[in-house]
Amino acid sequence: MSSEYNLRYWTHAHDAYQLLPLKEIIKLKSQTLLWSARIGTGLLGLTDCSSGKRGPKNSAEIILAIGSTGLAQLIKLGFIPCPTCRPDQLDTFWEIATEMAREKYRLQYPRDFTNKKIVGFDALRLDWETILNITKRPPSRIYTSPKPDQNLLSKTIDAFLALSIPLPPIGFYNRTAPGNFTEIDIGHS
Repeated sequence: MSSEYNLRYWTHAHDAYQLLPLKEIIKLKSQTLLWSARIGTGLLGLTDCSSGKRGPKNSAEIILAIGSTGLAQLIKLGFIPCPTCRPDQLDTFWEIATEMAREKYRLQYPRDFTNKKIVGFDALRLDWETILNITKRPPSRIYTSPKPDQNLLSKTIDAFLALSIPLPPIGFYNRTAPGNFTEIDIGHS
């Protein structure tokens, strides 16, 4: 069996986060819906999403989640639907997301959860304290807006400092920049 089957990823299954081997995750996926949350971007979607086609480089890049309970956990952590694979197109998504999104983001209309002008791209909104307590490592980078919310930025930095985990580069998507990423100066060393 290939060594990639021995890779392990954090997965919310059976009401707990577990570091599961890929072969067990594949088995679980054949039995139920598997959600994928890309930590650095703050997006949740499906495991076959073309935006995540390069795959995670390590277990600090994604959190997987099984079924409706797992989806609820990802939304609770602050992940929003991916605009590429559109998990919100699945009926099962809204069975869980409607109440969770309304509660977390105080939305008048649940479908506003998918409107990036209302709930925009920003991984700073994630519950970093909880995520870092799970992964124990940072993602390779954190995507935010070119002018990040200073309260979210401070809260994110504080979570990393409190757990003595190195802060990765924080920046925004920029297709003309090397690596399509422009790091912002956060005034932190």
